[in-house]
Amino acid sequence: MEIPIISTFGFLKNIWYKFHKPNKHDIELYDKYKKLLIENGSIRFYKNHEFQSSFKNEYWTPLSNYIDFWNSIEYEFVDKKLNDAHKNVYSAAFLLGQTIAECTFFIGEGNYMRCVRHDEIQGETPNDIKENAKNINELAKKFIEYHELFVKLAHSKLYNS
Repeated sequence: MEIPIISTFGFLKNIWYKFHKPNKHDIELYDKYKKLLIENGSIRFYKNHEFQSSFKNEYWTPLSNYIDFWNSIEYEFVDKKLNDAHKNVYSAAFLLGQTIAECTFFIGEGNYMRCVRHDEIQGETPNDIKENAKNINELAKKFIEYHELFVKLAHSKLYNS
């Protein structure tokens, strides 16, 4: 008796998959997202970095590119839930990027590093700079939170059908 139940389940799963097959555009777009922000270590950086410390500009560039280019129609997901989750990630990234751009400065020879603190400041870090770093840390945490929700949803919708 178990064989017909298993066969029926497989048959129903195949029918369901035909109507709920992940959109090719969504898969390709999510792959671009992963390449831009995950595979190069950017997400891990924003998850772990304390922004009172300096950081390499190479971690800023992918986020900056994401903010500059991913707010257009060609970067929208067809799946509504996935697109809504992505909009949350983008909004959090935008606020984080805007704050980093406003509150950090190039430091060192060749300007390959950024920091909330100017090179010229000596001694104790002023409270306003500490507050800027704290704000960036909080925005990074929110960005990571939305990113993780988006990734979980993308995996369930695009790869677990």
